[in-house]
Amino acid sequence: MEKNIRIIYSDGSSENTTANIDTVCPHCGVPIDPTILATYSNALSTETRGTFGMFLSCTNSECKKYHVQAFSFTRYSKGHPIEVGEKVPYTYKPMLKNDLPEEINNEFKDFSAIYNQSLEAESMALDQIAGVGFRKSLEFLIKSYAIKMSPESKVSIEKETLTNTIKNRYNDFPKIQKLAELATWIGNDETHFVKKHTAIDIQDMKRFIRSASLFIAADMDVDFATSYIAEDKAKQKQQ
Repeated sequence: MEKNIRIIYSDGSSENTTANIDTVCPHCGVPIDPTILATYSNALSTETRGTFGMFLSCTNSECKKYHVQAFSFTRYSKGHPIEVGEKVPYTYKPMLKNDLPEEINNEFKDFSAIYNQSLEAESMALDQIAGVGFRKSLEFLIKSYAIKMSPESKVSIEKETLTNTIKNRYNDFPKIQKLAELATWIGNDETHFVKKHTAIDIQDMKRFIRSASLFIAADMDVDFATSYIAEDKAKQKQQ
């Protein structure tokens, strides 16, 4: 997007020009018409080359964060207008969105916190540690729901391996077993020197975690509906 800008140089003088700015917020990833708050250059107005930076604000109401876009410039000689050159690369990584069911995030706070931190690591291109985090989040999800289903077995579930929890506590949920088992394979690969399963990666693991969370959320909804119907029928009998 072509924008009119006013550059203020380090010697206090200024100059009007135009620059083609990016219209996608680097924080939220939403296409916007950003607000230019100020444009400064650490060069003197007499210099024939330099850079300038624009301080911008996101116009997305759910973001409104600030960022910088910078450009190089040249001028033929002192007194001539500048020619805006290439954009100076700045590295921003939009935070990846947690798209898991709301009831899962609300019910299993520890799982949600670990999953969100893993997303943050991934968004910062920390791919060597993000996968380990997703593996840990998977364990918290699977064990937390197993404990919710069988609170009397809490201590045993906490101590047993994730593989045993999947194998022994989810016999009534074979689809969750398959999703969790394969996600565990990927997660274990993230902690090993040599990967066994090179055809699948953490994107697949995230997909399997999401699918498992959807099954768990659905089962929780069924439990709620069943309980509500039973209570309502009991009340009707008492009337």
